[in-house]
Amino acid sequence: MHEIQVNKEKCRTNHWCVGINSCPQKAISQSDKSVYPVVNPFKCIKCSICIDLCPFGAIERKKVN
Repeated sequence: MHEIQVNKEKCRTNHWCVGINSCPQKAISQSDKSVYPVVNPFKCIKCSICIDLCPFGAIERKKVN
């Protein structure tokens, strides 16, 4: 099984995540631009739009058990 997650080592702070407005399920949230965005695995349909749009390559598909 896979989940879409934000890689904090690649994500840069002080910006709004492009995935927030591009996600058709509104599965990405970010309370402030100084914190990392969060992907809600229960809302995410794994369409990969956010992965394609992230300019930093910080949104990734990760294998989970």
